[in-house]
Amino acid sequence: MNFDYQLPEDTHENRQRDMVYPTRILNNLGGGNFIVMTDATNMAFTRNTLEFFIPKNISEANKIVITYNENVDRYLMYFVKHDKLKSEVIKQELNLKGSELRDKFETNTQLSTR
Repeated sequence: MNFDYQLPEDTHENRQRDMVYPTRILNNLGGGNFIVMTDATNMAFTRNTLEFFIPKNISEANKIVITYNENVDRYLMYFVKHDKLKSEVIKQELNLKGSELRDKFETNTQLSTR
């Protein structure tokens, strides 16, 4: 009996395709400079979402969740106060263009991304 498991041939392509929107979100925020300047940590992604933790800031949010809505070609940005027991959305920015993500992040958190 042969128990060798073979991954489907398109697995790598699926992973690459799933990275398109999270990569685009990060690039709109400033890419590597964004991570360094804001000290963003624990980045996680799904097919159309990027989320990460940020240090103490004026908004009191410590987690940011950005989701791309393919139907309307817009982004949703949530500023979340997260602790061990609960998460609370403090503020949300809806219907953002990709070019607006960095400015909205800086305005709401007062963290520089440049």
